[in-house]
Amino acid sequence: MKKILLFLFLLASGSIHAQTLDSLSFEESVKRTTTDKESKLYYPLLLQKLNTNNLSDQDYFYLYYGQIYVEWSN
Repeated sequence: MKKILLFLFLLASGSIHAQTLDSLSFEESVKRTTTDKESKLYYPLLLQKLNTNNLSDQDYFYLYYGQIYVEWSN
């Protein structure tokens, strides 16, 4: 019984670590894409596209997740 519990604990802790690495690459990818002025998914361009109601699913994805990397000026 102890061996089974130990195995399950090790299996679960390995899964948690793997999710952390994926989320870091996800965040970096979104940040890099939405802050690159040469990208078609540059956040200000996506906002302009939003006004025309001509957004793809990918555009909505980067518009939603990219908003945390925008520096708004007052």
